Amino acid sequence: MLRRAASDTPFQQVVHEDRLREVAGVPAWLLTVAAALLPAVTAASLTAVRHSRRPPPAPPVAAPVVLSR
Repeated sequence: MLRRAASDTPFQQVVHEDRLREVAGVPAWLLTVAAALLPAVTAASLTAVRHSRRPPPAPPVAAPVVLSR
């Protein structure tokens, strides 16, 4: 229910200004996400490179075949 105010004082308008935090013109949230993902991407790429450079496994040695006469 609406009621009349006790006094007729003027209202105060509140203005909020949102500012995007930046570091050297780059949004700070983007730098934070990139810094968090960098170790994971580095580890994945190092694992892929090491796996691709690994020599193929040697073929299994077959037992000699003995022919009996």
